[in-house]
Amino acid sequence: MVEDCELYAKKQVSVAMMVFYMTWLNYFGDPDDRVINNLNVLLIQWSSENKRGDGYDEFGVKYENARYSGLTLSRGIIWVKAQEKDRLICETSFVHELVHASIWAVKLSDGDPDHNGTKYSGWTSYHTTLIMRVNKTLCELGI
Repeated sequence: MVEDCELYAKKQVSVAMMVFYMTWLNYFGDPDDRVINNLNVLLIQWSSENKRGDGYDEFGVKYENARYSGLTLSRGIIWVKAQEKDRLICETSFVHELVHASIWAVKLSDGDPDHNGTKYSGWTSYHTTLIMRVNKTLCELGI
């Protein structure tokens, strides 16, 4: 779902998801096909809407009324902030939200919203490295 069909073309999103999944496989595997099955039915909403709410930073510190650049609403629905300056997918929170959705697909309970915090489990430094690696590849591809 997009406000502007020219902003994030479905072909580029598909390539980004394939790069993500291939990298995920190299890092974590997917023995029960939960991640690929989830990616195949994932609803992605891109919008320029400003959203705020409570959330956690990458270290597990909770913030109130934080500005969101993306949200994983369930394992099957993500929202990504689209901005004019963020023409490339690699410059958005897209891959970050794919990690949350994939962790949720594996755990079946949550996507580890506190990242490296201690309240939820699942997120590791490897997930952060995966995001950096995938985004680097996407930027190199011009996506």
